[in-house]
Amino acid sequence: MAPRRTFISLAAAVCAFAIVASAQERDRSKVLDKYKWDLTHIYASDDAWKQAKEKIAAEIPKVREFKGTLASSAGRLADALELASRLSKELGRTYVYASMMSDTDTRVAKYQGMQQEMIQLATTMSAEAAFIEPEILKADRATIEKFVASEPRLKPYRLYLDDIQRRAPHTLTDAEEKLLASAGVIASAPSTTYGIFSDADFPYPSVTLSDGKSVRLDSSGFSLHRASPNRDDRKKVMAEFFGALGKYRGTFGSTLNGQIESDIFFARARKYPNALEAALDSPNLPTTVYTRLLDGVNRHLPTFHRYLKLRQRMMKLQDLHYYDLYAPLVASVDLAYSIDDAQKLGAMMLFGEKYGDEVRVLDIGSSRELCGGTHVARTGDIGPFRIVSEGGVAAGVRRVEAIAGTVALAFARQESDRLARVADALKAQPSEVEAKLAQALENTRALEKELARLKVRMATSQGQDLASTAVDVKGVKVLTANLEGADVKTLRETLDKLKDKLKSSAIVLASAEGEKVSLIAGVTQDLISKVKAGELVNFVASQVGGKGGGRPDMAQAGGTDSKSLPKALASVQDWVAERL
Repeated sequence: MAPRRTFISLAAAVCAFAIVASAQERDRSKVLDKYKWDLTHIYASDDAWKQAKEKIAAEIPKVREFKGTLASSAGRLADALELASRLSKELGRTYVYASMMSDTDTRVAKYQGMQQEMIQLATTMSAEAAFIEPEILKADRATIEKFVASEPRLKPYRLYLDDIQRRAPHTLTDAEEKLLASAGVIASAPSTTYGIFSDADFPYPSVTLSDGKSVRLDSSGFSLHRASPNRDDRKKVMAEFFGALGKYRGTFGSTLNGQIESDIFFARARKYPNALEAALDSPNLPTTVYTRLLDGVNRHLPTFHRYLKLRQRMMKLQDLHYYDLYAPLVASVDLAYSIDDAQKLGAMMLFGEKYGDEVRVLDIGSSRELCGGTHVARTGDIGPFRIVSEGGVAAGVRRVEAIAGTVALAFARQESDRLARVADALKAQPSEVEAKLAQALENTRALEKELARLKVRMATSQGQDLASTAVDVKGVKVLTANLEGADVKTLRETLDKLKDKLKSSAIVLASAEGEKVSLIAGVTQDLISKVKAGELVNFVASQVGGKGGGRPDMAQAGGTDSKSLPKALASVQDWVAERL
């Protein structure tokens, strides 16, 4: 994990959280716990969060103790990066908890304060770790390469160390990096101000709709009612909502300008030609990713314009306005259900019970599901995550199912227990199971080959003795036998040897394994005008629940009733006699 980039991004991450948060009007004390976020998997309580935060704050100064020693040894560099990485991870965990608690209701000052504390702590961490990248750049690159080659603990940081070299032209001196890191709280002020104002303090308007119902146009209310089938309602909703925003255009404009100025300042400070390159350089993306996206949008504007004309015709409107863009094109279909009604419909709750009182139900192919989502800063905040199955649910549609959190931990424990039992059965340590299992499989294959050789030898030996048991039927040798343990190949080889030895003959050989029966019949060339092998083998097979076929001189069959095999073989002599 990249210390400097991670710490600074934590301080700035509040912007993303603030933008997606929605004001909650309902009294949360009246909402059932099963419909609320369960953050106890992160911290059991606010007090536990506070203890974790204070522990991090106490450890942050330890990072500075490594200043001036990173190039002294591979172990020293590994120690520094491991400490910075661990603190960064713990810092992110505490920040996520504070941020998500704040998002549950942005009007609660306590959780706003907790979020601000984390921004300040992230800034402090960034300032304390500011020396790391400049100091690594001062070291000889060959030395760093030797460190990575000799110290296994540095392997996970290889990409980060290479990235430091890539960003060398934009990395400043230790003092300058510390100064920029310390400015993190100031730089986050515009987005923080916007988030609190738009989600908590902004006086969202209310309107009375055509049905006489008064609705508040907060973020969720606006999204819902701008898509009303009633055009007058849509027009009123748009006018009221944007009219209210317009009264604070100066405030919103000022916060936006503050954010832009902040981005420009940091881009110039790090010697980037513009803020776009600065923003995309951290993930190492070329600016063409952005410009080509714009080119693609502009290139397909004619298609979008065709869609607008189609919408206008479908809605039978003389003029199409902005407030018409979210209206339904077909007869109203209410996809919203109570959580209980959705469950009665058979909707799959793929995300557990982390849904509101009202949900939307989607039919995707053969699957009916609740429309869900997640709210985390990064996938790592979900906790342990394990994919447990993957498969097709319809033509061209596949479902990946996974578990997370404590359930994933329980699953991992069960797998560990199973591995321990397998290891015990193999009389090996868990780490040796793979090798032991491979050895056992190899031994099994060798035994199977040896068993096959013994079966062939036994069947061949039996075949050599069988010739003397042939019965003379009207001058033709008729022979039937059950060769235990013989496979089809052995039966065929034995049949050929007996035909050569007996000359004019009709032979039926069989082998049984459980209920399964294998049959082979052979007739010498001088008899095929009267006795055909295919008819003979089918006569026997019909008595053991099977059928078969082949050439006039040789045919094979199978059956499923080994108990009837002795009687079936005994009937061959009379069958042959009837045809001679």
